[in-house]
Amino acid sequence: MKHYKTVLFDLDGTLLDTSKGILGAVKYAQQQMNLPSLPDSRLREFIGPPPVESYKRIFGVDEAIAQQAAFFHRKYGSERGLFEAQHYPGISELLQNLKNSGRFLGVATLKREDTAQKILAHFNLKQYFDVIAGIDTKEQLSKSDIIQAALKEMGQTNASAVLIGDSQYDAEGAEKAGVSFIGVTYGFGFSDAKDISPYASADSPSQLLALL
Repeated sequence: MKHYKTVLFDLDGTLLDTSKGILGAVKYAQQQMNLPSLPDSRLREFIGPPPVESYKRIFGVDEAIAQQAAFFHRKYGSERGLFEAQHYPGISELLQNLKNSGRFLGVATLKREDTAQKILAHFNLKQYFDVIAGIDTKEQLSKSDIIQAALKEMGQTNASAVLIGDSQYDAEGAEKAGVSFIGVTYGFGFSDAKDISPYASADSPSQLLALL
């Protein structure tokens, strides 16, 4: 198994279960904007992608309405939603083991960078990371852009780096950025190893350690 010098993590569905806060943020935005009611199965599609993109795609609204909805979405998230997340069992132990082995650790998330910093600090995970890279305030960066920005800030190359993530967005971003990818099935996107093939997969943080 390849030894990766640099390990990057997605946040939602990989480091933390943020589903409760994200669904709450969408429902708050729905109320504020009088958007139509949708089942939770559709609202779960908000987990992962940037909010503006999701409001346009899922509710079929234009850019201006999507921006307004995203404002309320972030308001709920920063004031309440980020505190509603939960650790995945074994994540802290995984990060500590990787840190002890001398790896460079980073976060590459489609969350806004300031929000990612706050949530990781609140759940005592920020201490493990050399860099936390997220989307810009205009939400114009892609996943591959964020991966490359994280590597540049750490002074590392893509040849010895891997991204850990739970969705096709993560897999595609890793491929475009030229880094390896390992998918996890305990998050929101992938349900089993077949979804992740031909990439390596893990069902838990403890299994991840064996792959790294």
